[in-house]
Amino acid sequence: MDLVQTIEQAKIQLLENNLSEVYKILKPLKKSLQNENSNNLELNQIFMEYYLENNQIDKAYPLLVKSCELDPLGEKGGNDKFFTLGQIIGSREGLELILKGIENEYSNLKEDGSGIKKIISAFLSMIEIWMTDLCMEEDAENQCEEIIKQAIEVSNGNSGEVWSMLGSIRISQQRYKEAMEAFQKSWELFELKKNDIEERMKTENCREEYNELVQPLINLCKMCIEMCLYEESFKIIQNLKDIEEDNLEVYYLEGFLNYIFMKLMKFKKLNQLEIDPENVYQFNEHFKDLKIESNEMIEYQENVNELQIAFSFVIQMGKQKLNGEEGDEIINELIMGSQECLNELNLSIIDMQELSMIRKGHDEDENVNIELEKIEFE
Repeated sequence: MDLVQTIEQAKIQLLENNLSEVYKILKPLKKSLQNENSNNLELNQIFMEYYLENNQIDKAYPLLVKSCELDPLGEKGGNDKFFTLGQIIGSREGLELILKGIENEYSNLKEDGSGIKKIISAFLSMIEIWMTDLCMEEDAENQCEEIIKQAIEVSNGNSGEVWSMLGSIRISQQRYKEAMEAFQKSWELFELKKNDIEERMKTENCREEYNELVQPLINLCKMCIEMCLYEESFKIIQNLKDIEEDNLEVYYLEGFLNYIFMKLMKFKKLNQLEIDPENVYQFNEHFKDLKIESNEMIEYQENVNELQIAFSFVIQMGKQKLNGEEGDEIINELIMGSQECLNELNLSIIDMQELSMIRKGHDEDENVNIELEKIEFE
């Protein structure tokens, strides 16, 4: 197999996320990357992509730099390398790299609109840098406003990601009503996009595009929960399950949403008020102090059941993924957070057999008895 064929095989396996196979294919070429093939753009990029997918940023970094040097206009290997390197570096240097990638994309726009999508994503990456690395800069707020306007214009106001970012900007400005409106608009657009993809999936392969909705929707769901937009949050979670049934973070969000919803109901009752943009953060600051007593559980029976199932899925499936090892830090955090919520409410973890039956659609009449064994209703 020659070099071109080898790289193509690695690309195919990378698309399938078979990282172990990618490694086997590329391993014999590793030394040549330092010698005779050091200026081979495609080889540099496939190694770079492998390391990025494997979260080996330190190994990907020099290859990103090299790839940008070998292909300064992005004409041969695209401009993703400029965007990725810019995000890794951050600060003003990172912004310059992202802008370079944007300029390249504008110079080589394709009819399929893929370039516009990348430009929009790049604008959002720039805003993230201004809101994190450069947030103390005097012109940070103005820069965010200017870039988000460009993103809205380029997307014709039809990007869920852009409206979600606008909501985040408004939160940082304490303009909570506008933030809520932006997140609601974002969900409307994401829902339309998901429905469109599902319709197209009947006649064409759109699975990759469908899967790309997951992370933006997870991020949007978190922001909706923060703004007490629980109706939207519940809808987002159900739609996420349509796309990716086994996502631990989605199950965690489902459990947490039911958990915090119970606390919101108690907060409203105790304070005799409705949540609005002016007091939403009053609740967010104090919800941890609100305790749901055992005699109150029956009032929230459905939420209790749903959160117990969701958190149990996180714990049981998370432990399976870790397989006895410390493993992924995110999985450990999700397991720990789920366990803390169950402990606070004095709830047990449902065993995997019962969870499997629940997942198959059996109800309690078909021998699925969700035992809330530690709860004593008064």
